[in-house]
Amino acid sequence: MPRITTVIFDMYETLVENPHGMGKSSFAKIIEHQNLNTSVDKLWDNWIPAETEFQKTRLNPALPFESYFSAWKRGFELSFTTLELDGDSQAATEQFFRDVSQRPPYPETNDVIVEIQKRWTTAVLSNADDGFLLPNLELLEVGFE
Repeated sequence: MPRITTVIFDMYETLVENPHGMGKSSFAKIIEHQNLNTSVDKLWDNWIPAETEFQKTRLNPALPFESYFSAWKRGFELSFTTLELDGDSQAATEQFFRDVSQRPPYPETNDVIVEIQKRWTTAVLSNADDGFLLPNLELLEVGFE
């Protein structure tokens, strides 16, 4: 049996929290900062279908690559159009990115990684955009090779 030499982690929902509805707090900020006449739930409910479609199609090798930033911006564009809001999709996506990049680690994350690093090389492998992944890595108390 081969000897284990490396343990590789995914970032979101493995090392840091990112439950499905956590983004609603970002949507509240977007609504407030842009003075949009809508509710968090309305904006979320109009945005989430684009996110769901992106999650389905992004794994199709026949389709061109699309970053999260691009997909999320498209979702805001569609939502603002559907809800007849004069929103700035670029600013909304940037706010959402900033918030995702600050997701808190699970309480046990740092301690567990320290213990694992005593025996094995560790790494993070993620399909996340660098724009929110790298800042989140910096929030961890441990580093990765």
